[in-house]
Amino acid sequence: MKNTHRITILTLFILLIVSLSFVLSGCYAPSYKGVRDTYINEDGELIITYTNGDKENLGVVVGQDGKDGKDGQDGEDGEDGRDGSGSDVIINGSGQNISYATSKAARSAVSVVASYNDVLHGQFASSGSGVIYKYDKKADGYFIITNYHVVFDADCGISQEIHVLLYGNEYQEGIMDAEYVGGSLSYDIAVLFVKNNDIIKKSSAACVDVADSNTVSIGDVAIAVGNARGEGISATSGVISVDSETLEMTGADEKTAVKFRVMRTDASVNKGNSGGGLYNDKGELIGIVNAKIIVSGVEGIGYAIPSTLAVNIADNIIDNCFEQENTYVKRALLGITVSVSDSVSVYDAQTGKISIVETIYVVEASSTNLFGEDIKANDVIKSIKLDGHDELTVTRQFHVIDYLLQARLGDTGTLTVERENEMGEKETVTLNFTITENAFNTPTL
Repeated sequence: MKNTHRITILTLFILLIVSLSFVLSGCYAPSYKGVRDTYINEDGELIITYTNGDKENLGVVVGQDGKDGKDGQDGEDGEDGRDGSGSDVIINGSGQNISYATSKAARSAVSVVASYNDVLHGQFASSGSGVIYKYDKKADGYFIITNYHVVFDADCGISQEIHVLLYGNEYQEGIMDAEYVGGSLSYDIAVLFVKNNDIIKKSSAACVDVADSNTVSIGDVAIAVGNARGEGISATSGVISVDSETLEMTGADEKTAVKFRVMRTDASVNKGNSGGGLYNDKGELIGIVNAKIIVSGVEGIGYAIPSTLAVNIADNIIDNCFEQENTYVKRALLGITVSVSDSVSVYDAQTGKISIVETIYVVEASSTNLFGEDIKANDVIKSIKLDGHDELTVTRQFHVIDYLLQARLGDTGTLTVERENEMGEKETVTLNFTITENAFNTPTL
């Protein structure tokens, strides 16, 4: 295989807002001091010896015989080098096995190349990234999640010729045809379908493991794996800077104003990373990379669509679009307007993580809401459950909207609220609802 056959087309996506430029931008090439040896001493401290002879003590990371360290609560005894729960504790200096996580992540990573034929500009192509999401046994193929803007051009629309390449096989002979299933400009998520073939069967490719992004906290490890600069799959790492925020910008059609709910990371993301995965220290998907800021005085601000939101959209697209004429997301709404009355940070001493907890209450209900007169203004929403899905404790304003992307016509569920009764006492009330045609707004573009 010759490198001259390798795909090297740069992604063309650039989005602007006010004076900030949100793009997938230039390359960052850090220099490293090599690690010669690592070991855990009798006190559970990690000692690193570098190639220049320097040694560094990173403190207590694990105790002997699987205990968790001399100053903590010891767990049950396990084999040496394990944490007592049976999971490997292999440390890289920051407390996580980045090498293992990245290798696992790379198995689900693909490069995406979208070609276009424009009357004015002729033929051209752009490249991005994708994540192998799930295998469909009946159709004998794989669904791949990417960004909508990776396969959409403002002048040409959706690409009529999309190809994907697996990590380690990013050469001409590794090109696989991909079918566009559906997507959303408003969410910047699209789903592709690749028929099972010998290229996949002979590879180490695997469907991604998806983490619950609602449990992600600031400071958590973030590993970006994607087709940076269109030169093939590569990886960078950092942390989660903000677990959830809103990014306002112009959509891929270069005219529609959109608001994306995203997480922020300082992991380096570049042109071509769009649509690729952001992974945690276990190699599980926590987000789909879609943008970054490039402006003087700003460093290390990249964005990813949270994984739980991304897969809810992907499943919605698969259920409503695959082998159907429809190509849009169908989003259900309860017919209520909610707001935040209180927001605090909560520290969990057991996990050592901090999170934001909001109090979500009902402002008003429309005449076509799914609860009739049972829902009341000022009801505090505590949880929501669709039959056949896990119940979600509602602690953030976006939880209900994201969760309802899983709703399909005819589904039933419950909303648990807290309200004051006539005596001024708080009581918990469970409200039933059914997803009817009225629950669906116009198709979400």
